[in-house]
Amino acid sequence: MLKLMKYEFFRQLFSKGFIGACFLTLVAGFFGFCWAGNAFGATIIVTVLNLATIIILFFAPFEFSFTFDKDMNSRQGYLLALVPQKSTTILLSKLLVALLQSAVLYALFFTV
Repeated sequence: MLKLMKYEFFRQLFSKGFIGACFLTLVAGFFGFCWAGNAFGATIIVTVLNLATIIILFFAPFEFSFTFDKDMNSRQGYLLALVPQKSTTILLSKLLVALLQSAVLYALFFTV
């Protein structure tokens, strides 16, 4: 089951990496504006960061349902029956990865 969870995590790594890269770019912009002494630019970046955080925290739990629907309506859904694992194990690993990713994201948000 851990191998299936690892596979699901790496399948969704691109979207998580894209979100992380966008956040790192905004944070670098914030520190750049602070270092340059531009308070107005830093305020705009903080506003954009707050808006992006709210959108990401709302969207992250729903991303699981979007990817699950895509999996079931594509060829991968038909291959689910051909894998030597039980289908319940595969579905449970998908659900656990989604829950763990959402929990880590919310934990990071509330920690910061």
